[in-house]
Amino acid sequence: MKKVLTLFITSIAVISLNAQVTPEDYAKSNLKKGSWYKSAPESGVYGIDLDGAKRLVKDRKIKKTPIVALIGSGIDAEHEALKGSLWFNPKEKPDGIDNDNNGYIDDINGWNFIGSKDGATMDYTTKEGIREWLRLKDKYADLLFDGEKFFKYVDGKRQYLTTPVDMNEYKYFYNLVLNNNAPVAKTYAGFVVASMFKEYVERWNVELKERFPNKAMTEISLEDFKQFMGEKSIEKDSLQNLAFAFSHMYGSMVKGYMKESAVDSSWKMIYNNFANKQIGFSLKNYENEYKRSVNDNRASIVGDNPNDINDYRYGNNVLMTSASMSGTMNSGIIAGKDVNNTGFSGIFPEAKIMTLVTTAVDGEPYVKDLALAVRYAVKNGADIILLPFQLSFIPTDKMDWLYDAIGEAEKRGILVIAPVWEAGEDLAVKKYYPSKDGYKGKAFKNLMIVANSDSTGIPIQLSNYGKEGLDLFAPAHLIYSTLPGDIYKTASSSSFGAAVTVGSAAFLKAYFPELNGAQIREILVKNCTDRKGVEVEKSIRIKDNLEKEIFIFEQLCESAGILNLKKSVEAALNFKVKK
Repeated sequence: MKKVLTLFITSIAVISLNAQVTPEDYAKSNLKKGSWYKSAPESGVYGIDLDGAKRLVKDRKIKKTPIVALIGSGIDAEHEALKGSLWFNPKEKPDGIDNDNNGYIDDINGWNFIGSKDGATMDYTTKEGIREWLRLKDKYADLLFDGEKFFKYVDGKRQYLTTPVDMNEYKYFYNLVLNNNAPVAKTYAGFVVASMFKEYVERWNVELKERFPNKAMTEISLEDFKQFMGEKSIEKDSLQNLAFAFSHMYGSMVKGYMKESAVDSSWKMIYNNFANKQIGFSLKNYENEYKRSVNDNRASIVGDNPNDINDYRYGNNVLMTSASMSGTMNSGIIAGKDVNNTGFSGIFPEAKIMTLVTTAVDGEPYVKDLALAVRYAVKNGADIILLPFQLSFIPTDKMDWLYDAIGEAEKRGILVIAPVWEAGEDLAVKKYYPSKDGYKGKAFKNLMIVANSDSTGIPIQLSNYGKEGLDLFAPAHLIYSTLPGDIYKTASSSSFGAAVTVGSAAFLKAYFPELNGAQIREILVKNCTDRKGVEVEKSIRIKDNLEKEIFIFEQLCESAGILNLKKSVEAALNFKVKK
């Protein structure tokens, strides 16, 4: 496949890259600097000590060629450093026939779960919270509750429901509106509430004329309005309270911007806004947000039912996408080969990369795609699975899909690794999925959660953190690796630490194939470069703000350290497998 420049232009937002193409000597300098993650910590650079690990196994033979399933954004399968590291499906032929009868035609090196039958790929996927809100929108989005009954507005009039509402499902839906997983839900809620504001201000306008018979609308001040509402004693009427709070706040805001000569027109301003303008303004906000974030064209491109896990015969075998920059770099870190005297190589070039595309240039993967990708990896012999970033929300009925797939991987001895978000979140407060604490009381011993650290041994400022939710930190900042088009660059990405961990796990699996995924995870976590007692200033999120706080390293992750492959190999040499 011929590489085109547009792929870089389209995906430049996915990952931050350093300078432009440089002379050969400068490229070698970049290679050396960007390979720091392989260094020994004793040198003062907090890498994984790859050379030290190699020395420990120099007299041992590789007993297994590990298969690594990269679930994410795709790969440049023709990159000179990656062509020799591709996994090939031994049961499939490139003949337009589903030879292995698994539902995927010509899945030679993997599969694209967001592709169309004609070879296209989704460039944008919506957020899971938006998809779930849309699923329930027609049932609940127009409903309001007055403390006793549910109602909605039909042709501007309040209409009470005559049928009962599923309160558990309604509360679940309402939480979608309140959180940040579905911004479009908030704009639609604003449109619905605008009808309620209109109803109340029109009622108040009649009552205000009776209360102040000698004043025109332009003469009823904000203080008059406040006095009038105080006389009505609306404290126990939550909806009227809400309408008053917003209208009074609007009046105060308008008054602050008005000239002194016009301050007596507060009620007229309030009335004109909420009776005549707010509904149209809110509807436009909703329509703009809908156009911006809701339609990802999955129905026309992929054509499946994303809410049916049994509808799995979809997608294509195109693994090079507009988002493949990140996946190509991860592949190079894990298993890139030194060809054409470039001097570049990954952690374990002997590994084979199985590519499963679920992630577009922008948006969140569909839970169904992730679950089916994990199943595919399990059925096709993967030893290690790298997931894309954790999800901030998964609908209750889709939790089973993903966790059942991870559970099946655990039964087969497969290690599953996921990178954290870089959002400064405490994982004990904000939950992401899949998470270390598992599902329905079951914690998965084969699931590993990884965050990023830099060459000085310090966590990346915005990495999510927490002893209960994070296993370890791994080198990730300014790494030199492969890019689509036989190019090499230095970059940073939230997934690089996880990729370094995957490469290290592949190294262990090759020399110690008797180790299962849970045992490899245990070895990696328990044999990190120890950072206990080290003070770290880190950015953390408190509500909507980022603030700095001091931690000791053991508060940030279970291992209290940074991935160290040499120490892990030493432990593997002495590890006794329980039978």
